[in-house]
This record gives sequence, C-alpha cells and structure tokens, in this order.
Amino acid sequence: MITIAMVSYCIGWTIFLLPNDITTGGLPGISSIVFWGTGIPVQYTYFIINAALMMFALKLLGLKFCIKTIYGIVVL
Repeated sequence: MITIAMVSYCIGWTIFLLPNDITTGGLPGISSIVFWGTGIPVQYTYFIINAALMMFALKLLGLKFCIKTIYGIVVL
C-alpha cells in the first residue's frame, strides 16, 4: 500500500503540480519552493530535510515507524 500511494503521489506531483508551479503542503511543498527559488533539484532538498526529521522520529516514534517512513521516502 505504501508503494502504490507513493507512486501515485509522485506521478501527480511531477506531471501536474511541479511543472505548473503549484505547491503542496509539507515537505514536498518546501522542496518545490526551494527548487523554484534556487534551482536546487527537489530530491536533494527532500532527502536532506527528511534525514534531519528522521533522526528525531527515531528517538520519538521508534524503529518500526522509521523503517516504513524511510521506505516511503525512497520510493517517492
């Protein structure tokens, strides 16, 4: 289910939202804004910010949650 959800989100984001300068909420939205402002590819910003957030999540939410989240991040 995680794979289907992330692939669906990725298709919509890269085909419809990003080329038309429409942002979303959350981390993909922040990554889009950084891309439009600086030209830094979205995936670099997305992975860097997610890495910092995952360090906090590992302490607060545990390893099982982090493994599922890391899988979702990589698929997206």
